[in-house]
Amino acid sequence: MVSPSDDTTDPGSQNVPAAPDAATVEPSVTPTSPSLHDLSLPRYDSLPSFGIYVDQLVSFVNDTVGFFAMHDEKPLTASMVNNYVKQEVMPRPIKKKYGRNHIAYVIVVCILKKVFSIQEISQLIQLQKSLYDSGPAYDAFVESLEKDLAQLFGDEAGFGSRVASSVDGATLVQRGVSTFSNKLFIQMMLGSRSGEEESGDDAAKKPKRKK
Repeated sequence: MVSPSDDTTDPGSQNVPAAPDAATVEPSVTPTSPSLHDLSLPRYDSLPSFGIYVDQLVSFVNDTVGFFAMHDEKPLTASMVNNYVKQEVMPRPIKKKYGRNHIAYVIVVCILKKVFSIQEISQLIQLQKSLYDSGPAYDAFVESLEKDLAQLFGDEAGFGSRVASSVDGATLVQRGVSTFSNKLFIQMMLGSRSGEEESGDDAAKKPKRKK
C-alpha cells in the first residue's frame, strides 16, 4: 500500500489491492515471541536477595518481562514503581532499596496490568498471599503462567511453524470472547469478595446492643 506522502500518481489509475480475506489474518509477532512457548521466568530464590535501588529494579524487571511488551512499550518506569508504592500495591522500600519481595511484586504487576486494573491486581495478590507465603505465592504464579503459555503457544510442530501460517479469524474472535468472559468472571468474584469483606467490617464496627 502506498503512503500519502509517496503517492504521486493519479488516484484513478492506481490498482486498488484486494481486501484481505476476512476469514484469516496474518499474525503480528515480535522477534521474541517464539520464546513464549518455553518461557522460564526467574523463581523467587533466584531473585536478587540484596537491596537494589529503583533504577536497578526497573532495569531488572524490564529485562525479565520485556518480551511481553508491544512495540516500544516500557513495562516499568521509576514513576510506576513510586505509584505502586503510593497505592499500596507493594510494600515501601527500605532506605530507598528494594528487596526480593519487592521485585516479585513488581514482576506480577507488570504482567497482570495488561489485563487488569491496579486495584484488581492488588486484590489478586492479596488473595494469592492468603494461600501461600510470599515465595511460594510468586513461584505458583509464574509456574501457572508458564504452563498456560506453553499450552497456548506450543504445539507438536512448534510455535515457529504456527506463526508462519495464517490464523483463523473465527479463532481469534472466540479467544477474544473467552478472554472477556474470564475477565468478567474474575472481576465479579473480586467485587463479591470485596462486598463480603466490607459487610464484615461494618458488622464488626457496629456497637452491640445492651440487653
